[in-house]
Amino acid sequence: MFLKQLSIRRASRLSIFLLTLAFTHDGLAQVELIATVLKTSSFPEPANADYKDCLTVIQFRADRFLAGTMPETTFLVVAWAFEDRKLAEPGTFREGDSMRLKLVDYKKVASTYDGIMRVDNTNDLLSRLYWATDWGSIHRDPRESTFVGEPILPSWPSNSNESSEKVTGEETGPGDRAQRAKIIKNDIARMTNEVERRGGYKAWREQLAPFRSELRSRLSEVKASGSDIFIGEDDFLFSRSRMQYLLDSTLLYSENARGEQQYSNAFSSIQLLSKQLKDRNIDLIVVPIPTQAEVYPDKYSERAPEKLPVTPHRHEFILELLKSDVEVLDLLPAFLRARGQSEQSLYRLDDPHWNTRGIKIAARDIAERLSRYPWVAADSTRAAAFSTRIENVEVPAALRKGMAPKDLAAYPNLSATRLEQVLGAGGKLYQDVEDAPILIAGDSYCFIFANHKAGLTAHLANELNAPVSMLARSGMGPTVPMELARKGAGFINQRRVILWVFVSRYLTPSMAPMWQPVKLPVMEPVPVLNASFEQWTVDRQAMIWSNPSGLTEPADDARLGRLCLKLVPNDDKRGTFIQQTLHNVGPIGSRTVALELDAKIGISDKLVLAVYFTEAGVPGYVMRRFEGSGQWRTIKLEEIVPSAADPDAVTLKVILENGAREPALVDNVRFSVSR
Repeated sequence: MFLKQLSIRRASRLSIFLLTLAFTHDGLAQVELIATVLKTSSFPEPANADYKDCLTVIQFRADRFLAGTMPETTFLVVAWAFEDRKLAEPGTFREGDSMRLKLVDYKKVASTYDGIMRVDNTNDLLSRLYWATDWGSIHRDPRESTFVGEPILPSWPSNSNESSEKVTGEETGPGDRAQRAKIIKNDIARMTNEVERRGGYKAWREQLAPFRSELRSRLSEVKASGSDIFIGEDDFLFSRSRMQYLLDSTLLYSENARGEQQYSNAFSSIQLLSKQLKDRNIDLIVVPIPTQAEVYPDKYSERAPEKLPVTPHRHEFILELLKSDVEVLDLLPAFLRARGQSEQSLYRLDDPHWNTRGIKIAARDIAERLSRYPWVAADSTRAAAFSTRIENVEVPAALRKGMAPKDLAAYPNLSATRLEQVLGAGGKLYQDVEDAPILIAGDSYCFIFANHKAGLTAHLANELNAPVSMLARSGMGPTVPMELARKGAGFINQRRVILWVFVSRYLTPSMAPMWQPVKLPVMEPVPVLNASFEQWTVDRQAMIWSNPSGLTEPADDARLGRLCLKLVPNDDKRGTFIQQTLHNVGPIGSRTVALELDAKIGISDKLVLAVYFTEAGVPGYVMRRFEGSGQWRTIKLEEIVPSAADPDAVTLKVILENGAREPALVDNVRFSVSR
């Protein structure tokens, strides 16, 4: 099964063997377990989707570990929904299915699968992602899957980089709010005048009826031929599945289960993210990229109107966003103007993505929009930080793979691509930074040519005279809110502007399952009593800490110059431990808990930090071991708890494992929960 799943990348048998070998010998060994499906993600019908390959995300509960272990009982698995339009086995899973899995951390295969469309509406924002190297037989009876035992968890590196600081105030907030309001007001007026000039949306659509009729017939012919790609004028290639978006009646509305009209998932998702970011003094600017077919309709249709945009439903969607106080930078007018000024294309002829010319126009318009911020304007006054050079490279073409053999044989090889690379200090190629105040988040249009330092972020940095950050992968346009949430509040709150950049066809109703409104995480530290052990005495335990193992005593360490706590070794299998229980902490599901303290642990001894809770009535915990060095140091457990965890109380434990040779000293304990 695993070899079959890797076939899409045509991996050799040797490379597959080496990859599997790496999984089991790099310290993150494969985990084998029995698990139950808690939630699946819905995805479009393979035959009707506008992409031939699709991954899905499935939420599981770990029931019993057979080999290895993992630090959580609820986790996510990325798997095939369909491949080459054929439904894959994981695409048939349903809630309650129980099965045997072999898992590796998804990061190990991300470079192979991140370029494939992925659907995730589990609403589990923080659980760890895995990839299944093997699926066992499926049991439909959920009673066969029950939680067994309490696995001993290994030390596992934290995947959270969240800061406890929250962005507030004018210093860290966006620039001139009045200018933002003015931009939105002007765009509403311009777009309202445009639709009124065309007699309203109904009249606009009626004018497009001949064009749409011809396009519908053309796409039906292409589908009947068994191909997805057809050749337009001047060697333009067009994808039938990607052009269905042009025939949609609306992008703005959908019907719920009761047949009532409501805003589409896409609209609701964008509106919610904009509001949440605004509450944090972060501006969201939505940048929908027009498709190749919108800008060049005459290249595939004889009935294409000369000066009439062919997507009134896109216009309607953007106008409603603006009216809802969502800032939008629509690139279509700029692209149509640029097309009229030069015969040079804005897109690659054999690929749906934009070329260097299109990227530079987008970067220029984005930079112009951002110039309203004083801190952006200040960067532009400094000496130029970047320069550019022309480089010719070979770039694979996405659309050639879908051509009929006879068409492919006659089509020219256009893989040689002229790129304009961006250079930084000393002539070194441009590099994005992780913590820039401007974040570009979106789909493959964001990172096309990025490996050559000739993509959107590179050219935007050149326009701004300052580097930017990027969060993007193929197909990520609709799932940006979820990806931001998974990155955490610290990642989000360091931004001043987030640009949500995606190709317009993702707004089509067939993509609705991918658009999910998501609540972003918020920092809320939970204080803990008795940060230090100065109150600890032989007769009176410090505050609400207790020591059921009985082998603790106060210690006066010369380094600290004050009392700390000594954990004395014993042979009890539970070790020597102290614990305290916190009440009224509130829900901690899908949040990061952090237990931190100063410790002096004997060489080769181990100290364990653990946080216990209850998940759906079943005891659960997160835990981490720390090896001793004989020196004082700060140690920290920082883990995401399962999404279902909603305890009445949380118990903290500090454990000196049995077999320790020396006492351990601990002091200055801190505990917090971050949303």
